Amino acid sequence: MIYGWGKQTKKLLGDAATCTCGQTPQYLKITTWFTLMFIPMIPYKREYYVQCSACGKTYSITKVDYKNAMNNTFGQ
Repeated sequence: MIYGWGKQTKKLLGDAATCTCGQTPQYLKITTWFTLMFIPMIPYKREYYVQCSACGKTYSITKVDYKNAMNNTFGQ
């Protein structure tokens, strides 16, 4: 196949509120790319999530919430 779609997941531990199970969840940014010859060329869609690795709960969040969490965690 010469062209297609690929996904890239970036996982970061952020300063999220603790999950109901008591663990600290991680932030996920999933980017869907248009690929040409298996090379990511153009980002098509981005999705943001908070996921607990202990219990597996996943919540969709907005881009603003994701950026605020990253600024609070890595900007200080």
